[in-house]
Amino acid sequence: MRGGTPKRSSSGTIIVKVNQHTGDFKVQHVTSTIYGGANVTTHRAVLLGTLWGLRKCFTQHWETVHVMGDNQDVLQQQLNRAPPRAKQLKGDYWKTRRLADAVAVQSWTTQLREFNRTANELARMAQSTGRDMDWHAGEMPNAGAKLEGITRFIKDDVKPWFLEKAKSTSSKVVEAKV
Repeated sequence: MRGGTPKRSSSGTIIVKVNQHTGDFKVQHVTSTIYGGANVTTHRAVLLGTLWGLRKCFTQHWETVHVMGDNQDVLQQQLNRAPPRAKQLKGDYWKTRRLADAVAVQSWTTQLREFNRTANELARMAQSTGRDMDWHAGEMPNAGAKLEGITRFIKDDVKPWFLEKAKSTSSKVVEAKV
């Protein structure tokens, strides 16, 4: 704690189902979470957000999971199976790693921050409201203005990832579809 105030950090997690043949996608789940306490760091918030997303994939039996984020350190640790040095992060790392293996994560992709605006805006929403928020696919149309300003970024966030995956699998993709 600094100055007697607990630290706060946040994460935004979006789960989308992408049709790899057409480029169409559907938002499955969105969450905006705030974390507080003496041991909270940005690194830990990213780990916890990733853990939450993987748990959701596991419980819903969603397959062919690809993880994308703008925190290169966390993604590289998962990709290389190298736990962080900080003792307070190791437990969260191993929980995330075991769950990643359980859902058979296919790829860990670093996304430039400007192409990860949805998650960043969700994290910012958690910080500004001081509350967690959670929407399922069925609730998305009713989320209204709260989410409309944020979800407009999803298409632009998914497009670079999809185009990169399309190049690596040498499938023909119509760019305008994504």
